Amino acid sequence: MSKEKKQISRMSKNEAMIALDDICDKYKKINTTGIEKFAPVYYPIAIVEMNLDELTFENFEMLQYTILKIISLGIKDPDVIAETLGLSSKYVIKMIRLLHGYGHLDDNGIAELGKLSLKQGKKVTQSQVLQKFQLDALNGTLLKVEQTITETMLNDREQTSLTIGHLNYLDGLPVQEISMQLAKNNLSTYVHQKSGIINTNVTRINDVRCTEVKYARCYLMKIKNCDEPFIFAKRYDTSKKDIKERFSWQPFGLKNTFLRETYGFEEDIPLNTEIARKYINHLYSMLLERGDKVNVLEEAQSVMQKIYPFEEEGIRIDKVDDVIVPIINVDEKAFRVYRSWLINFLVGIKNDREYLITNERMYGHLVSLRTESSLMIYLADLLNEKINTHGKSAVINHLKDKYKNYDGDSLIEGIVNELLIL
Repeated sequence: MSKEKKQISRMSKNEAMIALDDICDKYKKINTTGIEKFAPVYYPIAIVEMNLDELTFENFEMLQYTILKIISLGIKDPDVIAETLGLSSKYVIKMIRLLHGYGHLDDNGIAELGKLSLKQGKKVTQSQVLQKFQLDALNGTLLKVEQTITETMLNDREQTSLTIGHLNYLDGLPVQEISMQLAKNNLSTYVHQKSGIINTNVTRINDVRCTEVKYARCYLMKIKNCDEPFIFAKRYDTSKKDIKERFSWQPFGLKNTFLRETYGFEEDIPLNTEIARKYINHLYSMLLERGDKVNVLEEAQSVMQKIYPFEEEGIRIDKVDDVIVPIINVDEKAFRVYRSWLINFLVGIKNDREYLITNERMYGHLVSLRTESSLMIYLADLLNEKINTHGKSAVINHLKDKYKNYDGDSLIEGIVNELLIL
């Protein structure tokens, strides 16, 4: 395997927490206090190739359009058309043959494509094209353009990490099996669901087959009072002008329509099929089984060391037993150096009174970072006020420039004072 491929399959530092932040930021009805599990998983995405009949629209040459118009009026004799237009019969016959080649004329006169061309004022022709699409292999739904899985999140089976679960048939997900299933479907159904998926100029799907199966690195989220987890995938929407807005997280499917309104999910997110629900629940069961063997606090301390150089005197473990999510309390003494992660922590404190930490080795377990410090809570509220006024990027850049080399006991007090004059 090349170094480039190895790099694709490796999770970046703090990726799980960045994903969790982004998901909760987008779907604000999801409160972190209700999240029980959050873990990376692999979800099968079939790469589907379709043979399509597609219409193209071009500017008409005036003479071709005129001859087509005359024929549509019932005048088919080349000699008559030639005399009317002051052309040679030989040239008119050549133009008529060309219009036959476009599919505008047939043996009976003007064809449907010819009628459409006259109506549109354009030379409309039909050709066969091959196009590739992404298909949710468990729900059997084509992904819309704005729901396409970003390329960096797609992996071959041999590239995937063994520490991350696979949403997959136990014996694999064969390409041939998906192709056979697609062949059984009425291909016209794909044309009917083409809004946002297949070009609107497509008139017919001649053939569809699966060329390969990729595995999208996604995240499983189990929320309290929901009996089934959600699977979120990172999508790439090329229609967005702002590059930052092109990437977003969306669930693949939902158990019922009630969940759309409850958590603010998009209307076009489909309902999960029985197959999808079966394998999602199976994976969740395996996740719980693996999670039972994890020393949560030990792993949490490892995660904390990676996200920020906390000072031990500012950390207190509050609860360990009989809680779904263990709680670690931090105060201003825990912070001496400025890191941009501090902003995410404070935003979490403002929104949910906590910030959740995890990684792939915790197998879904989460630990809640909280604070009882009145100064930290005041800073979180103040930061939120400044972000609403100046924007998050502007506030982060300002604090970074001010404190990038700072190392001292009064970091939190200094940030408060700096924000008060911002």
